Amino acid sequence: MENKVFMILISVLFSTIIALVGYWLRNVHKEFKELIKELTLYTSRMKQLIVGIQMQIEKGIEIDIQELKTETKALQERTGRLESKVAGLSEKSERGNSKI
Repeated sequence: MENKVFMILISVLFSTIIALVGYWLRNVHKEFKELIKELTLYTSRMKQLIVGIQMQIEKGIEIDIQELKTETKALQERTGRLESKVAGLSEKSERGNSKI
């Protein structure tokens, strides 16, 4: 009789432990599932941000290149004008020296 009661108690305790472990696993699985969902969402947002940042960087580089091209062109034009003035002044200087 004692043996039967002992077996019943052990089986009830074992069933309770299995039920608790199952409940815990179900909750942990549910939490992991939610965590993975949040991480996936976070990762996709980060990818979108990175793409946006890359586009802004590329646009900034393109704008900088255009500005540098414009400045270079302006400096080349100015250099051309200054070379013309220097050539004109050299000619005048040579004419003045040849009269003397």
